[in-house]
Amino acid sequence: MSPVQVSRAFQIKTNMPVLAPNCGNFLLGAATLNTVTITASPGAMIYYFVQVRDKIPRTMAQFKPYETPIKIVRAVAKSGGS
Repeated sequence: MSPVQVSRAFQIKTNMPVLAPNCGNFLLGAATLNTVTITASPGAMIYYFVQVRDKIPRTMAQFKPYETPIKIVRAVAKSGGS
């Protein structure tokens, strides 16, 4: 442990990623393939994590770099306990 402490504020200048489609109803099933495409500012790298149950990523190593559209097999959205 060192008695020296350093802190610094950083401002990241990039736009929020855009998801397409960003909402809607999708048919689920073996014959249906739904994909989500993510677009970001030029030069920005996108990382994503597919959450399984209540497991939340703790390190950057658990995220994957986004390179192609993500295939959605089953998705659930929760809001306000619903």
